[in-house]
Amino acid sequence: MSRNATNKLTGEKQAEVPTVVVLPAICPAAGCGSSNRKAESYTHMDQSGEINGVPYTRIIWYYATCLDCGQRYRVRTYQNIPTEKLEDTPIPIGFTSHNELKD
Repeated sequence: MSRNATNKLTGEKQAEVPTVVVLPAICPAAGCGSSNRKAESYTHMDQSGEINGVPYTRIIWYYATCLDCGQRYRVRTYQNIPTEKLEDTPIPIGFTSHNELKD
């Protein structure tokens, strides 16, 4: 899965970056299993490593609310952004601001 976003600070279109993995990908509430969610404010850390044998350079955490059952949970996303571009992407790719996830 990849996302394209526009940086609201500069108006520039950000490059497409592969998302390595999203945990959890679905609502963890018993019996729900929905992937429909509303993302809320995020925090991120630039750190490199591997998950399931695939490299990543940024970890993003955000709170989400399931649109089907109302369960609130935390989502962790791993992205592989080229190291030289990390400083140019202060807002994680996929987010249009500090409080809004672009779908």
